[in-house]
Amino acid sequence: HRSRLMFHVVDAALRTRARSLLVLGAGNGNDLDYEGLLRAVDTIHVADLDDDALAHAVARVPAAERRRVVVHGGLDVTGAMGYLTRHARSRFSLSDLVSLATQCLDEPLARLPAA
Repeated sequence: HRSRLMFHVVDAALRTRARSLLVLGAGNGNDLDYEGLLRAVDTIHVADLDDDALAHAVARVPAAERRRVVVHGGLDVTGAMGYLTRHARSRFSLSDLVSLATQCLDEPLARLPAA
């Protein structure tokens, strides 16, 4: 799975001449081949709610390449964490969850750098 996914991402980056890549929900990076990705793009932005997982993932990137990985820790890529925390005791219908999903991406996407 990982090798197939990385093949497609690297191929798309090379074909489009992308200079940067954003990985939402990057977590501990086990699914990412940072070295392969860094051969295709200048900069990788990684975003996740879990700061520690991102730190461990980036620590595995060769030191000479680490400056090319930009970390956006503490970012709720779903935009729903605050809402769900405030309404932890509530019951949600499927319609409520669909509505939340369509509304909640604006805030985290606004916090990311422009392409």
